[in-house]
Order: sequence, then C-alpha cells, then structure tokens
Amino acid sequence: MVEIIERLFHFFEDPFVLNVTASVVGALVVYILVAVFNIRIPPLSVLFFWAGYSRELVIVISEVTVKYDPTYRPGKQPQLTPIGDAIVLADFLHYFREKLGKTPKVLSVHNISEFDAIKDQNMLLIGGPKYNIACNQFLTEIDNELEYQFKRIRVPSERRRANDPELKMLVSRAGQDKDFICDGSNECDYGMVVVRQNPYAKNKTIITVGGLSPMSTIAAANWIRRASFIKWLIKVKLSNGFQAILRCRAVDTVRVSNINLVHSQVIERDENGN
Repeated sequence: MVEIIERLFHFFEDPFVLNVTASVVGALVVYILVAVFNIRIPPLSVLFFWAGYSRELVIVISEVTVKYDPTYRPGKQPQLTPIGDAIVLADFLHYFREKLGKTPKVLSVHNISEFDAIKDQNMLLIGGPKYNIACNQFLTEIDNELEYQFKRIRVPSERRRANDPELKMLVSRAGQDKDFICDGSNECDYGMVVVRQNPYAKNKTIITVGGLSPMSTIAAANWIRRASFIKWLIKVKLSNGFQAILRCRAVDTVRVSNINLVHSQVIERDENGN
C-alpha cells in the first residue's frame, strides 16, 4: 500500500500530469457551478464584440420620403420606416436590452450634414441605400473595397424610377462574378451585411444590414446576430472587416426562411494600415 501511494505521489509530481489534472478539475468545478446555480455564460461574440460595440452606439433607420412614394403619401405626414426595417429595429433593440442591458440611440438621417455629425461613433445602419441616406453615403465611400454592391450605388442613373426592378440586384465589381438578382417568382431574395472598422474614427465599428427588399434586410439582420464567433469576429479584429451576401426565401411580408451565406469577403487593410 505504501509503495502504491509513493508511486501515485511521484506520478502527480510530473508537471504535465499536474497541468492536465488541474484543467480537468477546473472544468469539472465550472460545470458543477453552472449546473447548480444555473449560470448562463454569454456567447463569445457578446463578450468580445457586441458588449463593446453597444457602447456609444447609434442606430440609423430608413425613412420613406414622399418623393419615392407620392401616391401613398398624400398631404403632410411624417416620414415612414419600411415594415421590414421596423421589424429589424425592434429585434435589435430587444437583443441589446436582453443580452447587454443597453438601449442605443435611434435616429434617422436626412442629409449628409446630419450623417457627418454622428459618424464618429459606433453605428448600425438598418436598410439599404434607397431609403437610408447614411447607408448610401457610407457604402458609396467604401465602394472600392467591396466585391459586391447595390446596383443603385454602382450603376447610378438619374432617369431610374424609385421602384425600378432593374435595381433589384447586387452587382459584382467589373462583372467578374455573377450578380445576385432578386427573383420574386421563386421567392429568392438577397441581403448584405458589411462590418467595417469605422473609417471616420478609431476603435469604432460600422455595421450595415440591408437587402434588395425589406424581407432580405430581416434575413441579413438575423444572420449577423446569430453568426459564429469564429467565422466573423476574428475577421473583424484582424482586418478592416468583412462583407457577407445572404440568400433567403421570403415567406410573406414579415418572415424569411432558408437563410444561407452565398458569398463572403474579408476587407483587407491598405498598405498604410487603414
């Protein structure tokens, strides 16, 4: 018996064995504490990204102006937010309050001067460039960094109608790849997420969630909230950010399904580190 005890003692003197044993015991203790006290450990993305991003965060929403839909907006009325963008806003506000205990500032931007006044903060831009002036301005400024872009920005034309079906696509740079086109006949739609280090202020981040329709904006927002920590957060930390294109199926006017990533691109820093 004494010999067995001595062998065990010498066995556990080995540093490697001690480290392994300590790791196993530590993990067991954490598991017991979590099980006994029902401790909820937040996802890594919340700890290492969303918590910091939610500080000094401004959410900029879309607004439909009378010039886009005059037949639906007779007389003087307040500008309206598309239903899909309103759903996304409500979902994000619930997310920030429930997960982080934060209530970000929500506003709309009506001109470039108003955008300039807030662009040195963390920003979440909801909606595409058609109705969201801040999104339009930001995506236009970083257009040369993106492989895909809203056709409204990359192929502008003063003669296009507000609801021109030809604009319902995300076009590749110089036609190098296939375009992503909204197809209502088979309920196929596309949304876009851009996570970019704020080019106007250090240590700040801008996220855009938008789509070819309000429904695909919902899909883009759902994807970024649920995206894997490993798949996108590290990209943000090691580069200027990334772009993701999501394909989805628009079930009705408020629901989307079958959200799949069809394209992703890391936004690299330039030679000056910007």
